[in-house]
Amino acid sequence: MPRANVIACAIIVNLSTVTYLIAVYVTSYPVVVMVKSCNIVSVVLVGVCCSRVRDKSLKLGPKKIAVAFLVSVGILLYNFAGNSPSKTNDRSSSYLGIFLLIVSLILDGFLPDFQAVLKS
Repeated sequence: MPRANVIACAIIVNLSTVTYLIAVYVTSYPVVVMVKSCNIVSVVLVGVCCSRVRDKSLKLGPKKIAVAFLVSVGILLYNFAGNSPSKTNDRSSSYLGIFLLIVSLILDGFLPDFQAVLKS
């Protein structure tokens, strides 16, 4: 296994964890959980737009993109239309927290791509 790939994976995991922890500190927890539940979107977006995988069997297909879309729509509908626990009066969230959550999601999206490159 090339040392550069191991170092890149370690950096991605560490940065994702640090941004997530800071986001939990500055953003309300229900918002953090909802955004992290939509992690499949970042994985699919990175897999479609920035994938370095050469093996056709490891690439994302149209079915996986449709599943990611449906799961995310379900999570958002549950959060905003249903009787979810995040429907409280405390909706405090900062722009910094939302930004850090987005960075954490993007970094989480790159990790499966690195793993697929290592497999191929």
